[in-house]
Amino acid sequence: NLVRVMQVRGQEQAAQARVDKLLAAGAEDVPEELRVRMLWLRVKLSFDNDQPGAALRQADELLATLTGVSQLAADLRNEVSSTTRLLKAQALLALGKDEAGFAVLDALRTNFHASAAAEYSYLIQAGFLTQRGDLAGAQRVLINFVDTAEYRGSDFAPLALYQTALLLERQGLDRQLEEAYKLLERIVRDYPRDGLVFNARLKQGDLLRKLNNFPAARQVYEYLVNNYPGHP
Repeated sequence: NLVRVMQVRGQEQAAQARVDKLLAAGAEDVPEELRVRMLWLRVKLSFDNDQPGAALRQADELLATLTGVSQLAADLRNEVSSTTRLLKAQALLALGKDEAGFAVLDALRTNFHASAAAEYSYLIQAGFLTQRGDLAGAQRVLINFVDTAEYRGSDFAPLALYQTALLLERQGLDRQLEEAYKLLERIVRDYPRDGLVFNARLKQGDLLRKLNNFPAARQVYEYLVNNYPGHP
């Protein structure tokens, strides 16, 4: 909890030093479950502190450690195993090892397909492709995610649809703006309780303006004003 507070305050380096100190001194007195959690936290802090090389090494060490840990709840083991593999993939991508990073993501989706890490891996891959300028590739990854039957109920599905719409908007052709509008409508229709519904409607208004359909855009904005009066 203390380390998390330090992260929120922007004290990532100090947080990392505290975790390293705990693991280096008196580690034999730390219960297995807490030690595994701290080892995972060390990987996360290394990656967040722009140390992908250290994160990659520590991720491999943690995965090796898990094989020797016997007294660990199955759900915690699966969570740590899946999220560590996701961090490993991110570290590989940050180091420019694209092929190896994508291979880890594919293995994660195969071996831990029901995990939140596997679901979020699609957004990670799409974000990497977007940074590289491959908007079409990022779009394919996100659509593949939301159109996979077992992931349609994922908490990340609305975000994937929204990000796909933004990618289409960046490409700028009228047909792409219209496709983006339809994807945003899927958020409103299929995930009516999600926090992105307001953003989706607002973006629809923006897209309608870009399509020179100002009357329809005005209706969208008026709908938001009337139905979300307390929204910032």
